Amino acid sequence: MTAGRPGPDLAQLPGAVATMPATGTLCIFHSFALNQFSDQARGRFLETLRKLGHARPLFQIGLEWGNAATPELVMTRHDSTGSSSRCLALCDAHGDWIEWLHSSHAESGIDQERPEP
Repeated sequence: MTAGRPGPDLAQLPGAVATMPATGTLCIFHSFALNQFSDQARGRFLETLRKLGHARPLFQIGLEWGNAATPELVMTRHDSTGSSSRCLALCDAHGDWIEWLHSSHAESGIDQERPEP
């Protein structure tokens, strides 16, 4: 975000990534942020990550409301072959619990039981 101007300043992201050491793993984390973006800004953000990942593998880890009844912790790898995502966990929106998903559940999309509130 740029001072005095609301919304994400996506133009700064490529420059910030360019300053990262070439030998390190790139990871961009966001938590309950994408719902603050307009549909257009969200699309530009994801396209920016795809383009950056095409030049150098990049991991995106997001804790956001997705298609589940609860927030999802999703890891996406962006690289020269495309993008692939995996749901790692489901959680309470206020941090009361987190349910780590086993790989078989994450790949199948099957939800496990969550603790009662």
